[in-house]
Amino acid sequence: MLPLTPARVPAAAGTGHWPDLIWTLVRTDFKTRFHGTIGGFVWALLKPLSMFVVLLAVFSFVFAGEPQYRL
Repeated sequence: MLPLTPARVPAAAGTGHWPDLIWTLVRTDFKTRFHGTIGGFVWALLKPLSMFVVLLAVFSFVFAGEPQYRL
């Protein structure tokens, strides 16, 4: 019986055109998702940033306290 081994393919074979393709897909996705909104693609940056600031404030100031364990 022959051993089953995967075919060896070079890691970078055929990846020369991928950066252009990925850039085109990302640009098209942003245009279709945020076209016609007030903030445009700025919402893609502001929404996660605002969530980070809110969570930072909650866990830094509201739940700030001394840990209840010994070292």
